[in-house]
Amino acid sequence: MKLAVNVVQFVSEDGRVKQNLERILDLTKNVERGQVIVFPEGALSGYSDDLDFLDKINDRRA
Repeated sequence: MKLAVNVVQFVSEDGRVKQNLERILDLTKNVERGQVIVFPEGALSGYSDDLDFLDKINDRRA
């Protein structure tokens, strides 16, 4: 069994979750189904110290 792992590094923008998500989706559009894609832990938030966007995400689930 072969496993393809794609490790992605890109410049994310602090606190710009929507733009970072769009970039992540763009970077993954050519990856074949079943492959593993690894992004840095702060790729979505942009490593911002302001984590208020998490409250907005939690509010949408309620």
